[in-house]
Amino acid sequence: MLVNVKLIFKFKLDYDIKLPINYFLKKMLKYIYILFLLSILNSKSLLVDSDHAFLSSIETFIDTENVIDESSDDYEREISLMGSFDLSYVYKKSLELNLIFIKNSSNSSNFVLPPSIDAYGLKFNYTLRNVINKILNLSNRDDIAKSSKFDFNVNFNIENIINSDIDLSVLGYGFGLSMKLEDQSLVNDYTLYPSINFVHYESLQDNISTIDEMIKLEILTDIATPPKDNKEVFTGFFINPSISILNLKDSYFGLQIGIYHKL
Repeated sequence: MLVNVKLIFKFKLDYDIKLPINYFLKKMLKYIYILFLLSILNSKSLLVDSDHAFLSSIETFIDTENVIDESSDDYEREISLMGSFDLSYVYKKSLELNLIFIKNSSNSSNFVLPPSIDAYGLKFNYTLRNVINKILNLSNRDDIAKSSKFDFNVNFNIENIINSDIDLSVLGYGFGLSMKLEDQSLVNDYTLYPSINFVHYESLQDNISTIDEMIKLEILTDIATPPKDNKEVFTGFFINPSISILNLKDSYFGLQIGIYHKL
């Protein structure tokens, strides 16, 4: 089982990115999406090395937003909350299936979702590990593959979140790049997976369509349980701090904590 707690703060930037930078960045992201076809977040399948694993997670999001006080016409900072719970299954260290329930209790911030709603959804993730190593092996360069210390992973994601009461459907898809850092001094005895993820959201409510783009930076940290009596322990923990940028204007800081169990 995987228990996952995520804490996210949002900071409003004091400026907006103007054209043409904003325009060309959006165009670039659009072409990347077309190229990869599918793909949201760092895959938790990186944490397991067995054929089967089960995970469960709880997430809490905190968002700070400037709103106008109607009585004084001044801006005040409002804190919004959203939580989620999901069950996950990982197959062959690459395929990950998530069932998720979301409760958005915010009044002003939508976290991509409309305020004050409950929603549920399904997520699918595929991770291609050690891309450089696989390419070298296919090129019959096993000698270089064994000596190479640099490699990275690619994950493709797609999700659908719905709320039938308000006729809401949110489709999210994107891709991410990550790498494995075992020998590092930042966090001793832990394995780090820094990643960058690009996500495209298409929301449809009452025949009105909304588009959102997200860039997310994460450092997934695997805290494996030490062997007991020289036997492997199949349960481990992880911490996953992150920074998310929504529509190139708003930024979020997140912290995720969880447990996984390998079969």
